Amino acid sequence: FKNVLDHFIIGFLIIIIANVPQGLPAMVISQLAIIGRRLASKNVYVKKLDIIDELGATTVVATDKSGTITKNSMVLTNLWYSRKHQSILKGCYPLGKQTLS
Repeated sequence: FKNVLDHFIIGFLIIIIANVPQGLPAMVISQLAIIGRRLASKNVYVKKLDIIDELGATTVVATDKSGTITKNSMVLTNLWYSRKHQSILKGCYPLGKQTLS
């Protein structure tokens, strides 16, 4: 009986290992599609699904409504650092001019 159990376990492991490379791309694409739908429900539209993976590894996000392209300057108004909100007074300091205390 032990010999049959050993063969069953080895055969099961071989099937699992053989199927992982074939099923992995399909699983990754389906997960990215699910995440894309979740983002779309929150009004975030993604053109390329592979960008979602990079978005998950993002540590710094700098956003701006206007002025970056037209004036060629970005102004820092709010900062979230170490899970704390830092408000920049007057919101008119170009990046690199003010330091956190």
